[in-house]
This record gives sequence, C-alpha cells and structure tokens, in this order.
Amino acid sequence: MATATDDNVGKLFSTRMAILNELRDLELSELSHRVVDTLDHLGAAWLADELARAWIPLNRQTQVLSPELSDLILRIARHVQKAEGVTFLGASSEAVAVAAMRRGVVPKLVSPYQATLTLICALLRDVQALVEERHPFEQPYESPLDRTTPTIAIPSRLGRIEADHEARYAARSPLGAATDEALYVEHLLRHTSGVAIVLVSARFLFARGPEAELRRALVENGRLKAVISFPAGLLEPNYVPFSLLLLDKKQSDNHTVFCAGDPYVGKDPGKQRATPRRFVNQSQLLANIQHPTSPLSREVSSTEIASRDFDLTVRKYVSTQAQEALKKAAGNRPRMPLGELVEIIKPQALPSQSDAGIEIGEMHPAELPIHGFVTRGARMRYVDAESLRRNARQVLNRGDLLLAVKGVIGPSAIAMPETTIVPSQAFVILRLRETSLIERPTALLMYLRSPLFQSLLQAVVTGTTIPNISLADLGQLPVIIPTREQQQHLHTLFEHQARLQDQINELRQSQNDAAVETWNGLGLSPEDLRT
Repeated sequence: MATATDDNVGKLFSTRMAILNELRDLELSELSHRVVDTLDHLGAAWLADELARAWIPLNRQTQVLSPELSDLILRIARHVQKAEGVTFLGASSEAVAVAAMRRGVVPKLVSPYQATLTLICALLRDVQALVEERHPFEQPYESPLDRTTPTIAIPSRLGRIEADHEARYAARSPLGAATDEALYVEHLLRHTSGVAIVLVSARFLFARGPEAELRRALVENGRLKAVISFPAGLLEPNYVPFSLLLLDKKQSDNHTVFCAGDPYVGKDPGKQRATPRRFVNQSQLLANIQHPTSPLSREVSSTEIASRDFDLTVRKYVSTQAQEALKKAAGNRPRMPLGELVEIIKPQALPSQSDAGIEIGEMHPAELPIHGFVTRGARMRYVDAESLRRNARQVLNRGDLLLAVKGVIGPSAIAMPETTIVPSQAFVILRLRETSLIERPTALLMYLRSPLFQSLLQAVVTGTTIPNISLADLGQLPVIIPTREQQQHLHTLFEHQARLQDQINELRQSQNDAAVETWNGLGLSPEDLRT
C-alpha cells in the first residue's frame, strides 16, 4: 500500500518545481505554464483543483465524473455515515477520492492503475491518502472491506465488462454476473455490511438474469436504502441516464427511498442541445433522500417492489419533473398512451441487390427536414423484391410519422412520399390508428416536437454505448389529447413553419447565387476547379 506521506513519494514531490516537472512529463503543457505563473500567488490548494479539473477528463478509459457529481456522491455517503475516511473502488472513483480530499476526508483508493493524481493532490493539500494498486476484485479476495467507513464504487464502463480482471471475476460469480456494474454490486453485497454507493446504468434497474437476482438480494436482505436517478449528460464519454444505489446495514423496516434527481440538474446555457452539467440544489436532493415526502421522492416497501418483479426504475415509483409538468399542462384534457393512438412499426434491415431489384430511398435522423415533409430518401439503393414485399408495412405511407429512437433521440418528421422510402433502423414509424382521437398527423407531430414530450422521451432512454428507447416504453408515453380546435391550430403552425422554411431556402439559394456570380466575374472560380 502506498501513501502520500511515504518517504520515497515525499522526496519525489517535495518541492513545487518537482511537481511541475512531473506535470511536464505528463504532457500537460498548457496547465504547466499556467501553474508556473500563478502557483506562488494562488497556492497549492488551487493547483490541486486545477490539476484535477484538467487531468480527469484525459483518462478516456474510465467513466468521467464531473466535480459536482463527485462531490454529491461523497456527500450522500457521509450524510448516511459520518466517518473520517472513505474507501473507493475502481479507477473511475478517483474523481470522488479527489473530491474527498477537498473536504478533509482521508481516501483509500483501490485501483488497478497508478493513482498519480490522488497522490499529487494529497501532497499539494498536505493530507493523507492511501492507495492500493490492484483490482478491487483480486486478492485478498475473501477479505471484507472496512465496515467502519463508507465504500464508493464507480464502474469503468457501464453495461459491459471492461478488462481481464472483471472477466476473471465473472467466471467465479455465483450469479453469472457479466457486466462491470453487476460485478461491483455483487462484490459489495458479499464484502460490505455498512454504507456503500455504486453507480449503475438505467439498464441494471430492470434487466433480467443476474441483474434481477442481484436486485432481489438487495431488497430481500434489507440492504437497499435508496435509489437516486439522474438524467443523461453528467457522465463521459457516455451520454446516458444512470442511478446511484445506496446500500446500508440491514434494515428492520425494509423500505427503500426512490428519488428523482433530474429536477436538481441544471443545463449549460447557449447550447442548442443543452447538456445537463451542474446541480441546482444538492441540499434539497439530500433532504429528499432523508425525508421522502415530496412528489419527487417516496419511501417504498419491499412488498411493493416485489410486486413489480424487483424493477427499480425510479419513475415507476415517483413523479419525475417531466411527469409533474405533464399533469400541469394536461389540466382537464384527457391523456392516452401513444401506443393506443398509433401503430408503432420498427423497420427491419433489407438486403441489397443488384439493379434487378427494386429501387428504394433511405434516410437517417440527421437527414430529416427541419420543417416540411419527407418526400424522398437521401440515398437510393436496390433491394430484394421479395424482402420488400414481406416487409411492406415499413414502406412509408402518406401521413406516417418518423421518430428517431436510436443513437440520436427525438428528431421527427411527417411523410408525403413521392417515391418508395424505407427509413433506417434508427427510426420507428408511427401510423395513426383509424380509431385515434387525434385526426391530423401534423397535430401529433407538433406534440412530439414539444419540449414536454421530448422531456418524457429522454426519461426513458436506455443503453450505455448507443442510446435507444424500447418499443414498450415508447408505447406507454402519455399524449395529451388536444381538442379539434387545438389540432387545427397545431396543423396551422406546421404549415406556417414549412412556408418560412421555403423562404429560408430561397434566401440561402440567392446568397449562394450572388457569391458564385461575383466569383465568376472576378475570375476567382476557374472552370477546372468547379465541381
């Protein structure tokens, strides 16, 4: 075990110039120059914060946590169990270990990689830090973790096994756990009896197999104290929602607090696709966990959780911010699941063929028109006639809606095809039922594009590497049924936006034509350079 107070490490980093030389060796040149000019004025604590802010995002092999998220995880752990030290498992938890030192907490980091950042920050802050350079799952395998301090585990990658260490441990897993997060949950169940926090993907909360058995064990053993959900945007490199599982010693009442954290996440201004990055009110979120009485948090019995097959998806137990907004927006108007209004069709891949096949147009979410209709595909190719006949339902009809549900989530459009168009597998086709209470497909399209529906849509995104939405979750999303007058108003809005887009296209063409005419007149567009 290495500590930040060891003689060897202390000699290596005993002076500020030695630290700067280490930074230069690590090719953090911009930060090094910045440090040289300001270290004497701002001090070592400032350097530690700046170093952590610049260093952590450079490690692309681990889950990257923002400083605020790291601080929140630490506050939750210490809110439940006061202790001078905290144990951190995995390389991704190093960000939280650095946050712990800012609060005067002694971190014990167990990581398979060299924890250089932790040691440097400990030296700069003149605090103790304990580091074990080994994988948390390796020997001493049967040794229990320290039960007097909280344990925090951050998997390196969500939804899959990252390294040989996890693969070897998975072979010994009694439940057959096969993902980083499941292995960490199983490890904490076996080797802790006190407070522990583990970060998991949204998939872990409902997946079958080993994950389901682990959820059952957490609940039936009375260890699961809280489940806190968060929206996408707080982790890198994956833009996916996630949750924190808070474990505690066995509880006699066997209740679990479910808390929605998305209302407490703000967004960076000035971005077309605003990405959640900061917390608005950490203290209120902590209060909701401790006293679950608001619409956003609730204490749920183990019996109720068991009745839902131990599904831990937070939105099934409490209202999310989008659901609260839905209730307010709906008022007295009726609401229906989307699946009762439309037929949801998932396109299938069609094999290509030579020129003897049937020519179709294809398109991806990035190729949808911003306003107006989808009239033809962005690319043409030939497919097997028999395959197209068997999958005729996925050929776009007039009035069909397209909604992107894989990769890029949310873009939508309406079809008025002039040729045969088959959308890619990133879409679903929404085809109004004859009995639908919404008569105009344009009215439904404008509802799908509304900030309210987009928030509901983002709340059901799953997937770790590629975001996606299941057809079951999509079909259950609520739709506010507008009156006929409101449907006409939405249709008029669509037509107005389409006319404005036509004008924009004409003006853009005029801009291009004027530039080409001038360049040609001045000899700045030679014939051999034109394409």
